[in-house]
Amino acid sequence: MTEKPDSDFSKQDDQTRWEMLSHLLVFQLKLILDGLRDAALIPISITAGLAGFFFRREDPWLWYREVLNWGRATDHWIDLFDAHKDQTPPDFDEMVERTKQRLDAGDSSRSGSSQ
Repeated sequence: MTEKPDSDFSKQDDQTRWEMLSHLLVFQLKLILDGLRDAALIPISITAGLAGFFFRREDPWLWYREVLNWGRATDHWIDLFDAHKDQTPPDFDEMVERTKQRLDAGDSSRSGSSQ
């Protein structure tokens, strides 16, 4: 049986597969966060809307608007479908990437000091 030559293409292919797996795992985590956020928003938005309706005659929308603003901010942070990639503040993907870079830097410094 012949061995495959060690080419850049095979390395790139392996890297792409691992990147895909990493992206898949991050996407699953983002789906979970998005679902938890949505589940939390149901009772919170109903409570804020009804509380504003019954207790804030001058501005019944106040608390409900706050919930909507929080939902919009968390939607931007989770960035489920990478719609906010090019915008500041850091989204969830950036935070994951920064964490991976820090872990990689820690691994390389540990392996470099043991030689």
